[in-house]
Amino acid sequence: MSVKQFKFVSPGVFINEIDNSARSKVSDDIGPTIIGRLERGPSMRPVKVQSYSEFINIFGEAIPGGTGNDVWRNGNYTAPTYAAYAAQAYLRNSAPVNVVRLLGSESPDATTAGKAGWSTSAATYTGEPNGGAYGLFIVPSGSGQVGTGSLAAVWYCDAGHIRLTGALVDDSGHTASAGCVVKSVGTDYGFKAQVYGHGAVSYTTEFNFNEASDKFIRKVFNTNPTLTNDKVGSAALTASYWLGESYENWLTDSNAGHELSALSTTSAGGLFGVILPLENSADANDRAQHKKPFRAARTPVIFSQDLSNDVATFKPSITRTPNLFYFETVNAGLTEGQKYKIAIEDIRESTTDDNPYGSFTVVVRMGDDTDNAVRFVERYSQCNLNPQSENYIARKIGDKFLEWDDKDGRYREYGRFNNQSSIIRVVVNEDVDSGLTNERLLPAGYHGPAKYGNFFIASSSAGNAPRFDFLGTDTTTVPVRIKPVASADRMGLPNTAGVTLTASIVHPGHRARVDSTSAPSATRAYFGYTTQKNSTTSNYASYNLDLGRALAEDLYDNQFDTTFLSSSAITSSFVFTLDDLSGSVGKNNVNSDPAIMYWAENNRVLGKSYRGTASFGAMLTKGFDQFTVPLFGGNDGLNVKEMEPFRNSAMLDTDSATTNYAIHSIQRAIASVADPEVVDTNLISMPGLTHQGLSTRIIRTCEDRADALGVIDLKGGYQPNTEAVGTEKDRRGSLDSVISNIQLLQENSSYACAYYPWVQVRDPEKGALVWVPPSVAAIGVFATTERKDELWFAPAGFNRGGLSNGDAGVPVVGTSQRLTSKERDNLYEANINPIANFPNEGIVVFGQKTLQVTPSALDRINVRRLMNFVKKEISRMANQVLFQPNVKQTWNSFVSKVEPFLGSVRARFGLDDFKIVLDETTTTPELIDRNIVYAKIFLKPTKAIEYIAIDFNITNSGASFED
Repeated sequence: MSVKQFKFVSPGVFINEIDNSARSKVSDDIGPTIIGRLERGPSMRPVKVQSYSEFINIFGEAIPGGTGNDVWRNGNYTAPTYAAYAAQAYLRNSAPVNVVRLLGSESPDATTAGKAGWSTSAATYTGEPNGGAYGLFIVPSGSGQVGTGSLAAVWYCDAGHIRLTGALVDDSGHTASAGCVVKSVGTDYGFKAQVYGHGAVSYTTEFNFNEASDKFIRKVFNTNPTLTNDKVGSAALTASYWLGESYENWLTDSNAGHELSALSTTSAGGLFGVILPLENSADANDRAQHKKPFRAARTPVIFSQDLSNDVATFKPSITRTPNLFYFETVNAGLTEGQKYKIAIEDIRESTTDDNPYGSFTVVVRMGDDTDNAVRFVERYSQCNLNPQSENYIARKIGDKFLEWDDKDGRYREYGRFNNQSSIIRVVVNEDVDSGLTNERLLPAGYHGPAKYGNFFIASSSAGNAPRFDFLGTDTTTVPVRIKPVASADRMGLPNTAGVTLTASIVHPGHRARVDSTSAPSATRAYFGYTTQKNSTTSNYASYNLDLGRALAEDLYDNQFDTTFLSSSAITSSFVFTLDDLSGSVGKNNVNSDPAIMYWAENNRVLGKSYRGTASFGAMLTKGFDQFTVPLFGGNDGLNVKEMEPFRNSAMLDTDSATTNYAIHSIQRAIASVADPEVVDTNLISMPGLTHQGLSTRIIRTCEDRADALGVIDLKGGYQPNTEAVGTEKDRRGSLDSVISNIQLLQENSSYACAYYPWVQVRDPEKGALVWVPPSVAAIGVFATTERKDELWFAPAGFNRGGLSNGDAGVPVVGTSQRLTSKERDNLYEANINPIANFPNEGIVVFGQKTLQVTPSALDRINVRRLMNFVKKEISRMANQVLFQPNVKQTWNSFVSKVEPFLGSVRARFGLDDFKIVLDETTTTPELIDRNIVYAKIFLKPTKAIEYIAIDFNITNSGASFED
């Protein structure tokens, strides 16, 4: 403070305190970035989490692997999620962590082999079918026109096929084989089937569709797609097929409004069944083609009520009931759509002329809840369609989304309103968003999700081969979805008079509630989409998990169309609108209070609408003001036949981002954290990744950022059963192979480090013992080092790297190899940090080298991390003087910030000494004219003790130690 700033009036002593010891503010905590496959959550973009409980809430728990119970329906829990264990290891001792969940993405230039997703092997029809998708069709018994049947189940075969066996419909001596029409056995839609794989019958079983039976179809057939993969796991367990969708609750629902009411009431033992390939002559194997990238689940487009009183011509359409909006999950993937559903409730018309817009509430519900026990997750009340209102639906819920730009390698953000929901965002029709639609419009209904179209099945008059056709089209045309088996007698139908088969076949689809009988009351029933097994019980129908899946590849985009009319192969499951609700007596009675409310398509046009010619609001005031909407079509983009969809052994050195979706997905995930102005991080790792090209990409990313250390895993060591076939002994790998591979990598970078060997941890939550890559333990030790000391301390040794003592953040109980002293020397000479196992001290990280070959201070992790930290912090301080006058006062201001900061680092044993030079010798007049300030900072990093030499001198008895 200048003496001129004191106010002197009368005599006295004037004192002012000036504190020059204050340290510059250090930025918020920065943590690692961890990439990997996780149970659920945001995908392919970094998300910062501050605690492990928050991590679990967003991404789910760590998966130890080894669970193969109905993988198709329940999800892939067969392989460990190493990224989750790494996040847990760090978050137990420090925070935050940036997490990038991997899903299947594909390059815009992807070849056929490079497409994301999965498919079965191609089918051939010279002789027995071999590979592809096969559907079981069940129809009522009888001859001639026998009524309505249904697809009941789908098998996916990588080899061979599935066929029914037993009593043939044709009893003229045909032998059961592929495509035969067979009579049912027992009760509960029971049949007997053979699994025909690898040229012979490998399995014969009887099955039915009763979930309580030991013969239930999902209990007797393989439901784990990963067992078809002979490149991993146990060769003895390899299967040629798996059971995918099964529609047990669809078949057994006897509700009168159900398309299968006739089949459902057929007496036991009186059914016919046939298994046929689900494909088309032109597009071979299309039902078994699911080559498509990850995608968010969404609802159908929700349309408005009918504002007209012209009941006789009513039909939901763009002009009669305009589209308003739809919802999409914020997070992509299959499970997001299966886990939740949406309800619209409390729909109210406006009661004032000043504000003609009505209101409604949007609710996110658990997907498996019931109307009797509703489980709300999120609620957004008093939403409206007024773009200028604070309660505008897009403002209340949010409409922003990120879209990846492959060309620029970054995300672009779209939308106007920040997402308030962590589960859904809303997509509003542009006319609504522009205020061009009628202000009285309110949400009232939607076209149900897409399903495969219905068709006829018929025996041909010219030979035994069947004829199939979609309903309403030329009966001589083979449809897109079904292909007959080539051999003439495969259907088991005679040429002459006798048994013939002609039936209408429906494909299962999402169900709509048809009455309120199982609800607490007529007004408490949520009409529209229902997950209940039938109209008399509110119990959840598990086959809904199958219905929400994305359709096959060639129909993938069409399933999201507004009306689903762009492809003759698919149609909407139903068309629901509140305008079609009908009261107990089935006529116009809006003034009554029905004990039971009903719904059926076309009730309004048939004169059975509860609303009748009254206003829409008149029905709402009676309490019939809510409906439920499904989420569907979400997709992971992963190969369901892989235990670990990103296994290293499936990414060859000759593969690229265009020929292998896993490589493209990982490259994209790394690119999403490449910009230091977008993601603050000090470590980058994908635990378990040993692909050398991708490991190099992580290292280059860290070098380009110049503020992060890559923690990589090395090829040649332990391989889990997700990577190879064989016993654990066969998959242990070798130290020589690891050293050889790192030499082939030819890295000379201080921005990366590696460890050996793998370690075994005990899952703290589940108690399972899990082999995890060494990077998991290393990341945990980094966190412990920061908590106990400072990040520039060596993350190694018994003080901070004692894995048996809990320094890994997760309990480490073993190593895949006990290293000798000579082996530790060999590893350290190759710049690989050993994880040693001592008999008394336990397991410990016993090295802290970077991958830099050139000898310097930066060949140690503690120095590299120190430099990364110091550079980032001083860069932030430098930002504060940008655009300030290029004068000595500004230079001094900068030095006054940096000096106490470096002094603090020195006081905390990060630096032995430092010097800052910023004056006329560095910033010359020429540089000033070019708007440049040039400073020099000299640092002497504090080295860690890695070698201790002690001489023990043995003396004679008379020697004096003072000499």
